[in-house]
Amino acid sequence: MFEGLLLCHKSVITNKIEFLRLWIHEAHRVYSDRFVTDQDQELFVKILNEKLALYFDQVYHNVCVNRHPPIYSDLLRTDNIYEVRR
Repeated sequence: MFEGLLLCHKSVITNKIEFLRLWIHEAHRVYSDRFVTDQDQELFVKILNEKLALYFDQVYHNVCVNRHPPIYSDLLRTDNIYEVRR
């Protein structure tokens, strides 16, 4: 997870919400992608929501656009900057 957090450039992560989106993206890629059932996915989002509320005073669905986890990538840039795909 930390490697992904460190891949992002300071021009992309300009505020707390952007950092939380990146953190959610990395959590989904590292942990959630391995879950098989919808129940596991729902429990994972519930746990993320609890941690966002406890440590960041935020709610999952307020941080994630369209209630889907954000997707970060550097594939479409020539300068290899890791940014969100909307």
